[in-house]
Amino acid sequence: MERIFVKFDIEPLSAADGYAVCEFVDGLPVRQVSVVGDRLVSSLTDSDPEIGPTLTELALDADWRTEEPELQEIDAGSFEQLWKRATAS
Repeated sequence: MERIFVKFDIEPLSAADGYAVCEFVDGLPVRQVSVVGDRLVSSLTDSDPEIGPTLTELALDADWRTEEPELQEIDAGSFEQLWKRATAS
């Protein structure tokens, strides 16, 4: 089982800029945190009125590191910190 954490820009439904960090397991998205302004939204909810869908439907291709330069790999600790903040009640 290969776990990869990736950061990428998103275009939220609002005017604010945003990005997402997503955990992929064997190339498939399993958890995601979307960050728009000062809001963090986890993929525990299916959709958000400002962000739209909260989990990408795109899988990672084997050659994503060379073919998709807009994707930036991040470490597991950075992802887990954002996930914890996004899911804290």
